[in-house]
Amino acid sequence: MLQDKDTLHSAISDSNGFFVFNNFSDKEDFVLIASHIGYETLRTRPAKEKIYFLVSKQYLLDGVSISSKKKEKKNTVKRMLGFMFNDVRNVAWEDELATFIAPTKENKGKKIKSLKYQLADMRKLGVKNNKYQPFRACIYTVDSITKEPKEKIYRSQKVKMTKNEKWFYVHIDSLDIRMPKEGLFISLEALTGEEYNHQFVAARGGRSIWTAPSIRTKVYNPNNPNKSYLYKHWKKERRQDPWEFYEYAHFCMEFEFED
Repeated sequence: MLQDKDTLHSAISDSNGFFVFNNFSDKEDFVLIASHIGYETLRTRPAKEKIYFLVSKQYLLDGVSISSKKKEKKNTVKRMLGFMFNDVRNVAWEDELATFIAPTKENKGKKIKSLKYQLADMRKLGVKNNKYQPFRACIYTVDSITKEPKEKIYRSQKVKMTKNEKWFYVHIDSLDIRMPKEGLFISLEALTGEEYNHQFVAARGGRSIWTAPSIRTKVYNPNNPNKSYLYKHWKKERRQDPWEFYEYAHFCMEFEFED
């Protein structure tokens, strides 16, 4: 309590907010100051047996930006010996493998001629001819916030490789899909289990894998902007984000542009 800018009395309220000043006359010229962390300071004329209310402080911000960044694994030794560590990744029914294709000065605005996939057998598990299984080739736009695949703008009919070759091409030169400044995702979408003649393929050690194509991978390099993602359809059924960043490798798939 102040009088002519001098503190005459002070008190701390109890847990219920009650406080008492002794030897106080409401006829004197006093100013009551009440303050609390998180509330606006109250200045008023005091009165006996009066209830005072404090107003919560309001904090206004011009804008808030929230971002999340995982610590990326460098795998330095593996990158140096990449030819020894490159592997093959299988995909479950109805799931997808996707790789972001970053925009560059060379490809920005150019028409996409083909989707290219480096399919491979899972020979480490003793599986042969896995690369000849059918799938669908897809293109996605990029979510500006999550950086994950967003809208599927192209989905092919069932396609499959019929002869042994390094790259399998899905030609879309009849369409006019061009590389935007945000980049695009290329994906490999597995069919449903019912669409494959056999749902599982026997593998070494008594194991089995899904009857779906496998794609070759490269050792993960954090400096490579072409990050890869997995789509797990069961997560969508549970109302979870179905896309998952694949921090172990890059899937070998890319676009071929017109000259």
